[in-house]
Amino acid sequence: MCRPRLRTAVADTSALVILAVPRADADYDAETTPDPLQYILTSCDVPLPPEVVADVLGEDFWARHTNPWSGYTRLLMGPILLLGLYRRDWRMVGLTLLYVVINPILFPEPESKDAWVSRSVLGGQLWLEEAHEVFEPNLPGVLNTLNAVAYCYGLYGAYKRNPRATALGGGIVLTCKLVYLAILVRYYNEHPPVED
Repeated sequence: MCRPRLRTAVADTSALVILAVPRADADYDAETTPDPLQYILTSCDVPLPPEVVADVLGEDFWARHTNPWSGYTRLLMGPILLLGLYRRDWRMVGLTLLYVVINPILFPEPESKDAWVSRSVLGGQLWLEEAHEVFEPNLPGVLNTLNAVAYCYGLYGAYKRNPRATALGGGIVLTCKLVYLAILVRYYNEHPPVED
């Protein structure tokens, strides 16, 4: 009974990490104009097995992910991770990372999906099902890109123990994330799912 849930948690984390890696331009000529990042991103392929995709982004994943406790507590994990790194509190860092991994299996499907964060998750599901990319050059995808850059800046600030850089990076991340979620809520409200 515990095995499927553990597999789901591991698959969830793996898929989310892979989904977070921006896709490089396959037509970019790394030989003529060398760019190490483009070269690395165009020369490697990280496939996801179909069973992982089905398990991770299946209905059970989305149903559990719509639980407000899951969404709101997960939203706080970024700032807590920055704080743990800044303070060099490795226990806090470890527990935060562990929580991010097990978050999807901690909470059951909610009775109602009317909460704001629940509708943002449903909007995200619709967005991805309609073949949109996580990192698109328009809204809301550009917010994910800005979010990733700001979080790296915040991590660097925390590593260097620079309170301004840590707070600025963390503040931009939270702002981008909340705007991103608001856009997904609006998207969900404007594109209600078709009932069978």
